[in-house]
Amino acid sequence: MADLVMVGAGPQALSLNCLLLQKRSRLQRRLRIVDPSGRWLSRWQRQMERYEVPWLRSPSPHHPHPNAHALRRFAHRQQRHRQLEGAYGLPHTALFAAFCREVIAEFALEGRVQAAPPTARPGGAGRRFDHARGWRGTQRGPTTRRAAAS
Repeated sequence: MADLVMVGAGPQALSLNCLLLQKRSRLQRRLRIVDPSGRWLSRWQRQMERYEVPWLRSPSPHHPHPNAHALRRFAHRQQRHRQLEGAYGLPHTALFAAFCREVIAEFALEGRVQAAPPTARPGGAGRRFDHARGWRGTQRGPTTRRAAAS
């Protein structure tokens, strides 16, 4: 049984999992991660490939590992330090992906993501969330029909 369920397996979910497990390692067995793909970073990887993103905008300290210097140390250990661009060390996409694989292994998160199909949004099918206006689209609720006059 899971005490904590995380929905999504992107970079933010990986960060949250690592921070949580660093502070409360006993939660490892009671943590459940669900994502439509059933894999870590699947959507992120597809987006990076689709848009041909060569490097990330976030500097090297902004990554999933709780240690702010872990990405830079990984790059040097792998002799990939040239894949950190500029003074702030913007990581190349491939370097970041390789680093995330190492983080997933370090925190024993391989195989922890369960595939779960997306469920209907609140309010039923045909609706979408508009950040400016809230839920939009087909309204579910009582309907009234007038009887046809004879």
